[in-house]
Amino acid sequence: MDPKVIREQTVRETKTTLILDAARKVFSEKGFFDARLEDIAAVAGFSKAALYTYYTDKEEIFLSLAIRDLENLYHQLETSVNSEINFLKNLEKMLITIFTFFGENFALFLSVSNFQTMCKIHKEKLSEKHKLLFAEVPSKFRKIMEQQVMLIRAARARKEIQSDIDDSQLANYLGALVRGIIFQWQLTGKMGDVKAEIRQLLKFMAHGLGCPANAEDPIISTM
Repeated sequence: MDPKVIREQTVRETKTTLILDAARKVFSEKGFFDARLEDIAAVAGFSKAALYTYYTDKEEIFLSLAIRDLENLYHQLETSVNSEINFLKNLEKMLITIFTFFGENFALFLSVSNFQTMCKIHKEKLSEKHKLLFAEVPSKFRKIMEQQVMLIRAARARKEIQSDIDDSQLANYLGALVRGIIFQWQLTGKMGDVKAEIRQLLKFMAHGLGCPANAEDPIISTM
């Protein structure tokens, strides 16, 4: 590749990183709706006009930031798993990574939730570029879910999981539990005790509801 092209690409990547890092700070402090391009430009050390060289509007910056951060979370989870330790230990490491990520970006996460709701309500007002970026957000979550499926599959191969429930469904249940905890944080507007949440979640994953075996059939038969 032409050295000039490489240099220009490097400069662009550096500047977009500065913009997105500044955007995280502004969105976390002000929320999506109150944040302005002028605020992001000022924190990044750009003029508002220079910002348009890299992003067309606030929505594109916000979506690009969410996509980048979710991709970073995916890579953090990838490196946190150790094939030499058992499932619950791997799960604990993954949960620490996930909850730490959302904890460090809690205010931003609240803005993402509000933004996603707004996009679903006013989807027809999104530009084609916005729609493409918006579609990438759930794809990043799916990649993270696939990591969990692989973790469960490996644990099953080592005879650490006895459940006859499909690996993908088990991963869905785990994801739902994690989302439920984060949703509770969102409702209260503050984080819970991460260590306590992980301890309870691991206990539940290991032992389930603890219902007696003879209670299973009557419950199913009444549904």
